[in-house]
Amino acid sequence: MMHILLYLRMEPNTEVKIACFNGKAEYKCSKAVTDSSPNSFKGYTDDDLFQFAERAIALLKSRDPNFFMEQIVRVDIFYDPVRKQLVVNEFESLEALVNCAVGSAEEHLITKLRKYWYNIGLSLVEFHMNRASLSR
Repeated sequence: MMHILLYLRMEPNTEVKIACFNGKAEYKCSKAVTDSSPNSFKGYTDDDLFQFAERAIALLKSRDPNFFMEQIVRVDIFYDPVRKQLVVNEFESLEALVNCAVGSAEEHLITKLRKYWYNIGLSLVEFHMNRASLSR
């Protein structure tokens, strides 16, 4: 089955990508345009963008209690110059590129992702080992 989602494209299409762990925004994965262009993020601090991403995830979860949100999610945000507000472009899953944090945050993000995946792998091995020992 194929799904097609059509939506308006903002021009210019500058967006900020925020990496969130368990609903908490932790890293900005792209630089926001802060100049006077019509689609800029001028006046928004990183903290503003992080809070917006966290509220967006919380709202999505509250609107659909059956919705499964992975532990790592990237929230892509546009600035709508007509309404003069931030807008969620999309929620990206674990497959999203999140290792593109700006500056020194990149090292921290990559380390966190490595630990995350290591712990996932370790928990899967432990699960299967326990399961195999129970079946004997």
